[in-house]
Amino acid sequence: MFRQQPGCRGVLLLRLSEGAGAAACSFWDNHETIDRLATSPTYQATVSRLVATGLLTGTQSVEVFTIAGGALDMLPGVEPFS
Repeated sequence: MFRQQPGCRGVLLLRLSEGAGAAACSFWDNHETIDRLATSPTYQATVSRLVATGLLTGTQSVEVFTIAGGALDMLPGVEPFS
């Protein structure tokens, strides 16, 4: 689903080892592309499917940060974002 979103540069899907929490950390071209995600039909369908499975519980939130720098090496078994 993230690959279909214009302006999305990549995403990390994170899960606590005990399974008690999860997060997605995504990277975008600009604030406008982030804002468009909320009205994306593929995003809405994905969220609906996840809610129906019970995977998403409680209140979901979005926080926007500005990238200050960094690097990330490809980890074994992680599929690259294309």
